[in-house]
Amino acid sequence: MKQLRPKITFMQEQIDLAVNEKLYSYADVEKFIADTSLKMEQLKFERSKVYNKIRGCKDPVKLAELVKQRDGMTAELARLRNKLKLAQRIIDDQPMLRGKVEAEKEQMREWYFPQRTLEQNKDRHRDDGAR
Repeated sequence: MKQLRPKITFMQEQIDLAVNEKLYSYADVEKFIADTSLKMEQLKFERSKVYNKIRGCKDPVKLAELVKQRDGMTAELARLRNKLKLAQRIIDDQPMLRGKVEAEKEQMREWYFPQRTLEQNKDRHRDDGAR
């Protein structure tokens, strides 16, 4: 259980992201990644302007305000990076998840219908014109 804890926590974070950001399909996730990347670039650009103001600032009150603004932007960037990492992992895990879902479905079929083989299941739905 201790070994699975980080993986479970990461999966819970992915689920929370999908629910909170309303990511219902992989296309939604890809759009979210593009939008988040754009937000990050804009925030980095704004933060670089704040850095430039900090370098030239002599007023301690104004300097403290600029540093607080910069720290807020840095915290927001960290939050966006984490969301981006989670969303990218959803896309990266797509083939693995599909394989696991199919394996689980097949296992359930074998569990509930042990006498049927895969070929029998395919034949069951064939239309021989008997209708």
